[in-house]
Amino acid sequence: MARQVDRWSKQYRASQTQPIDEMERLIEWLPAHIPPSGPVRLVHGDYRLDNMIFDTGSTRVLAVLDWELSTLGDALADFSYHLMAWHMPPEETGAGTGSLVGHDLKALGIPSADDYVVMYHARTGFDPRPHLSTYLAYNFFRIAAILQGIAGRVRDGTATNEHAPAKAQMVRPLAETAWRFAREAGLARDKGLRTNLVVEELFMNTVRHGHRGGSDAPVWITLEGQGGHVRLLYEDNAPPFNPFAPGT
Repeated sequence: MARQVDRWSKQYRASQTQPIDEMERLIEWLPAHIPPSGPVRLVHGDYRLDNMIFDTGSTRVLAVLDWELSTLGDALADFSYHLMAWHMPPEETGAGTGSLVGHDLKALGIPSADDYVVMYHARTGFDPRPHLSTYLAYNFFRIAAILQGIAGRVRDGTATNEHAPAKAQMVRPLAETAWRFAREAGLARDKGLRTNLVVEELFMNTVRHGHRGGSDAPVWITLEGQGGHVRLLYEDNAPPFNPFAPGT
């Protein structure tokens, strides 16, 4: 993934036509937030709903098309690319960036993004959720860089596709979406680090100063959810302590 970030950063620079703040932030942010390497599997490279053929009157997939980008790679990066349709900025320009946003997914027989991730985890054993926002930030950045290449060809007068100008208009919305996911990933990471520091400080203060019940009594600390409460259980009737409350 690090090589891909570097490659598409250079591609974006080579064809840049206008300043896009979100792309500049992503070029700086992504190399410092590469997820741990995921499981290496055969990946499609362009795995999306509109590259599938479905059985008539059924949700059964009969075929997956367009394998020319297939390779060995990170299965979670491939799956998160597939999830982009659930978050793709809608457009009516003919850019071809299909979006499920605003559609009645239940009526279409398509699971919600959250349900789909749970199903993927159950079927494969791979859980993309710890780094899903980072993967989505990367994939939206990558598509923005690809479409920026088309924008460059439009600028240079070498674009041959009639939809090229429409595709060029999607660069900024894609970059904005990528940066939104990058911010989500950063907030989740910061909350996790902050929670760990709070628990460590509570524990060390307890060890240093002792607590009711004697020095040999056990200390119990529990976390209730990522943004939840931290409570020292030996304190009767102690109010919950929220490490993410304003001013904490």
